[in-house]
Amino acid sequence: MDLGNNVQLLSINSIHLCHRNLPLNDIQAPKFIFAWILEKFSEARKTNKKLILTYHIPQGLFATAVGVETFWVKKYEDNFNALLRKYKDNIIGIYTGHTHVSGVNATVKDHGSGKEYYAGVVVNRAVSPHYTNNPGFAVFRYGDDLKHPLYYDEYTFDIEKSYDSTEPSHTFWSHLYNSKKDMNIADLSPKGIMDFLDSLEADVKKYLKYILFRLGMKPYEYEQLNQLIEDVCTERTTKKAEYFKCVNALRFYMKQGMR
Repeated sequence: MDLGNNVQLLSINSIHLCHRNLPLNDIQAPKFIFAWILEKFSEARKTNKKLILTYHIPQGLFATAVGVETFWVKKYEDNFNALLRKYKDNIIGIYTGHTHVSGVNATVKDHGSGKEYYAGVVVNRAVSPHYTNNPGFAVFRYGDDLKHPLYYDEYTFDIEKSYDSTEPSHTFWSHLYNSKKDMNIADLSPKGIMDFLDSLEADVKKYLKYILFRLGMKPYEYEQLNQLIEDVCTERTTKKAEYFKCVNALRFYMKQGMR
């Protein structure tokens, strides 16, 4: 789909590349998909087009309600990442779904002398409250150079208010956060995303805030968060001492108020 300004939107059927669908896959489907992707990527390079990619199931590691998962068959993920790396200068955005919670991810290749960043992925919660979270959508802002998104604003739909309302027209959409102002993500380039994710390792308070925003909750909705603490800390570490340190830290910040 041509979006104007020399930008093209490509929608990729990643379901055929997912390991959960492997027993049902037509073995020819991935071959056709990759042939089509290579054709479109090559054409974009020849014509100097910018590409925005969208597909349902993201590649890479993502935290879900049941833990950290990878969704794609490894050989398909490796092949796709190789193409993303080769054509990274043409790709200005990758947007996916599937996890039912918001999130960001990117790929980094360490060459020893330096790191190469590519494949910055943004996942949105969309309309499904699959894990009792609020659904939502995001609006992305680009600069004039169209290299990558600068930031995004995420909006959320308050399920409880809407369920309690007797007025059918009440939808209660509200602005939840700005990725740059509220989460300190410098930009949504692959490097900007990885720098942000690396910063979460040393800042439990920031990590908790990120978890809340991913679920479509505001930072002061502590009463809904208590049940998530153990899951969050289990995701962060398997070491017993570090686990209890994480739990205590999160409960402390809940009491203090993350304003």
